Amino acid sequence: MKKITAFVFMLLIMLCSLSAFAYADDLTTVIFTLDRASVTVNGVEKKLDTPAVAIEGRTYVPVRGLAEALGGTAGWNEATRTVNLKHGNDEIRLTIDSIIAFLNGEEKDLDAPPLIIDGRTLLPARFIAEGFGYRVIWNANRKTVTVTNGSSDIVIEPTTVQTTAKPVAQPTTVKAAEPTTAKPVAQPTTVKAAEPTTVKPTQPATVKEPAAEITTSSAPLRDKLIFGPGPVINPNAPKSGTLVLYFSKTGTTQRIAEIIGRLTGADVIKLETVLPYPSDYNMLMDMAQKEKISGARPELKTNIKNLAYYDTVYIGYPIWLETMPMAMFTFIENNDLSGKTIIPFCTHMGSGLGSSVKDIKAALPDSDVKDGFACNASTTEQEIKNLIGNY
Repeated sequence: MKKITAFVFMLLIMLCSLSAFAYADDLTTVIFTLDRASVTVNGVEKKLDTPAVAIEGRTYVPVRGLAEALGGTAGWNEATRTVNLKHGNDEIRLTIDSIIAFLNGEEKDLDAPPLIIDGRTLLPARFIAEGFGYRVIWNANRKTVTVTNGSSDIVIEPTTVQTTAKPVAQPTTVKAAEPTTAKPVAQPTTVKAAEPTTVKPTQPATVKEPAAEITTSSAPLRDKLIFGPGPVINPNAPKSGTLVLYFSKTGTTQRIAEIIGRLTGADVIKLETVLPYPSDYNMLMDMAQKEKISGARPELKTNIKNLAYYDTVYIGYPIWLETMPMAMFTFIENNDLSGKTIIPFCTHMGSGLGSSVKDIKAALPDSDVKDGFACNASTTEQEIKNLIGNY
């Protein structure tokens, strides 16, 4: 009996050892470091064409970098702007700027949409990794995202991974740590205005910048009309008395603005700065933070000469660091909007309107500033129609 027991015990040890070796062979650990154009796969560093970034508290990674690191494939459909990822028997399909995704044909909601930044496709890391059966661990101190199919505790190093788990029959299940939302350090939402860098409409017309270009839903009557002194230069064009003025960097706010213009028959004007903002997201946010801290008022290229024509102005912008871009402050503080109805709207990735409406009300005490509304990349035209119906 003792011999049989010893034999069974030895057999169990052999089976556990074989399981441990098989487990080690299949172990995949991938580490992305924010703002570093490389990824570490099982301790080996590989170059990427674009780094992982944090946007509104969500970690985005390059599509091919993640798919190939996990041993999967990535495909792109330009016509539908969709990304197809395959890993083993699993398949994920995502659409740029949409929070709807499909995992093995089943519809799923994303908390952040896929984006294209500077010509590179970036995907929300957690959804992709967990969809393929991996765990995600966020290290706020090192600003690293670890994607692994291991169940052991992980010691995260800049370029290497160490495991402390011993091979046992039933590995200890470690619950993935929830990511710490690492948002930029909050800065004061009210800043002292710098000396205006743009010419007020009441001064002599010495501004050299070209007049603002208008687009409206009433094309071709008002397609690309140019504002000149006084009223609209085309006397046959509809006179809505409503303006949609917006600032947009990625095109998301522009889409919302154009829909509002089409639904209301309003003129639509894009606000542009003399010095363009960088396309790289990290450089953009760094510049935006410096502007906010210093209370900068970027010089505007857009010049609206007959703002007095409008009695209602929709003001649209993306949320940067909990409020609107400083370029919008330049416009608001250097144009006479008194007596007008101001309807703010923004695009965001989870922050809503932030402090932007409060900031606008503080800057325009003599205007009727409404509470406004917030949109995101997936907001539909019908939803926008319902929102503007409140005004």
